[in-house]
Amino acid sequence: MVRFMVYYASLLKLPFDDAFTATRSIRDNLAWCCSQKNSRCLTEKFTELHQALCNDSSPGLKSEDFQKCCGKAPPGALPCMDNLERHAQLFPGTALSSLSDLCDTGDGKALQRYEWLV
Repeated sequence: MVRFMVYYASLLKLPFDDAFTATRSIRDNLAWCCSQKNSRCLTEKFTELHQALCNDSSPGLKSEDFQKCCGKAPPGALPCMDNLERHAQLFPGTALSSLSDLCDTGDGKALQRYEWLV
């Protein structure tokens, strides 16, 4: 979770406490959705995440590219955000083809792998 937190904190220019709270909430919500085996849950949580990341009162702190990602409808905005400020060859395999990619495929570690790669 630390790399996940650092990534979003740097992307959004958040202080540690805010980044910790936000990423912990994201992780917990996504893990809960995966345990429910309900794809609508993931869509709802990404919509909430999109609103939290994109609808705050300080758009001046966000890069132009980040604001473009916010212009995309959830859940499509998250893969856009994940690819910001990163060289694709440094983090191979992080692209999400669908929200269900975050849920386990048998080994119980899909979400943790995603957090680590981010």
